[in-house]
Amino acid sequence: MSPVIRELIEVLINSVTISSAYALLAIGLSLIYGVSKIFNYAYGSLLTVGAYFAWLMFATFAWANYLFVFVTLFVFMLLLGLIIEAAIPRTLRKKPNWEITTLIATLGLGIVLSNLMLLIFGPRMKTLPHLAQGMIDLGGIKISVERIVMLATAVSIVFGIKFFLSKTRIGLSMRAVSQDMLGARVVGLSVSKIFATTFGISTVLAGISGVFLGSIYFVSPQGGWNLFIKAFVIVALGGAGSIEGALYAAFILGTSEGLIQWGFGPLWVMPFWTLVMIGVLAIRPKGLLGIR
Repeated sequence: MSPVIRELIEVLINSVTISSAYALLAIGLSLIYGVSKIFNYAYGSLLTVGAYFAWLMFATFAWANYLFVFVTLFVFMLLLGLIIEAAIPRTLRKKPNWEITTLIATLGLGIVLSNLMLLIFGPRMKTLPHLAQGMIDLGGIKISVERIVMLATAVSIVFGIKFFLSKTRIGLSMRAVSQDMLGARVVGLSVSKIFATTFGISTVLAGISGVFLGSIYFVSPQGGWNLFIKAFVIVALGGAGSIEGALYAAFILGTSEGLIQWGFGPLWVMPFWTLVMIGVLAIRPKGLLGIR
């Protein structure tokens, strides 16, 4: 096998792994829009909060491992999501033009959270421990054990979300609200509770994605904004509110990003995402599986 082919295969494997983290990120954003019709512009900053929380756990407790971090992260991000939902969307939903005011409020919240992280942790980037150590050599193709663990964990979470939405009472209620909010109210579903649950789950997914990506790259106060743009593009391509579409789009664009970076360099990554966003909005606004 030639070195170029070997390198290409390694790039594709790494890209698929990154795509799995992008999928979690985009599914959370798509889920909250599909159920509550709220586009949370603080989503990237919530990702940063989750990454810094994980870093703080590792820095505070010398014995901490990722099992402990993920359990505490789940509780922290869920409570944070419920608090934010009660303070902003639920309050503004009672006012006129709540869709626009909620969008502006979440954008402001994202700016506040980014600057709060800068104030607390400083401008220097932080690093998270690797999820796992070691390399696997398959016929000259080297695969990081960390990437395998990340991919397996992300895929398990995605299947868990699909099971939750299709087999549990709360998940079915969320799907009912996303399809017909008025009809859900008529049959006695508590739409406010479902909105809060959705916001909490979405915030948890943002935090988990932040830990995954923070273990590969670096954690910085403003780093969540670039990832939010990527999540936005993935949701737009997949179709707003479509979890399946977000999943497909994440792997398509994540793999394409890896090839672009390998062939042209990292400076072309964000222009690539920008061009995809413009193309989707201009040519197919409804995305792959969503509605206009």
